[in-house]
Amino acid sequence: MALISIIKDFHPHNYAKLLDRAAELAPSLHHSIAEPVGGFKLKERYSPEKEEIVLHRVPHLALGKGENLCLDFGTHIVGYLTLELSYTGSHPDAPAYIKLKFAENIAELSENTEEYNGWISRSWIQEEYLHVDVLPAQITLPRRYAFRYLKITMMDTSPKYKLVVRHAECRTETSSDAKRLPQTDIKDPLDRRLYETGVRTLANCMQDVFEDGPKRD
Repeated sequence: MALISIIKDFHPHNYAKLLDRAAELAPSLHHSIAEPVGGFKLKERYSPEKEEIVLHRVPHLALGKGENLCLDFGTHIVGYLTLELSYTGSHPDAPAYIKLKFAENIAELSENTEEYNGWISRSWIQEEYLHVDVLPAQITLPRRYAFRYLKITMMDTSPKYKLVVRHAECRTETSSDAKRLPQTDIKDPLDRRLYETGVRTLANCMQDVFEDGPKRD
């Protein structure tokens, strides 16, 4: 068990002058829309084995109880997810109960987070459970997520219908302005990839403040 410092009955002091100054210096946030570039299904809920899916088939895939759809956004992004959901079969006579799992690398998708027992709070794990009472529906999650992969699992539903994911997109957010980035002439492919990865990592951490890591902060 890690050593944790806890101060009993601690309350931070709010200094209005400093808070006002911080608000004046708050950077502008830049947004863009990111969409999936690929998709696949995990053969079993916690199995790494996957079945590739042609992206244009995704809006026509029907998810029954226990089935999943994984979307690959192509690169690491930070932002707010919107899903357009519909159905096939009979008119829905029960809510769609779905689980959303966000992952930075593909191995995370097959992890069983119910078995997690670490000292960092489980509330940091990037998961959402949703009951969708009315279909079709457009849902935008209020929390910001850091991810590349999104796993959508149909936890339960009526046997009369199946869930269809018509569209998915993420409204990315960063205070970084790529137009102000100086040009570089890095010829070595590995060095260039390392540089580009570092630039993206920094951009994802540049929000209202510089964050230690957007997946947690």
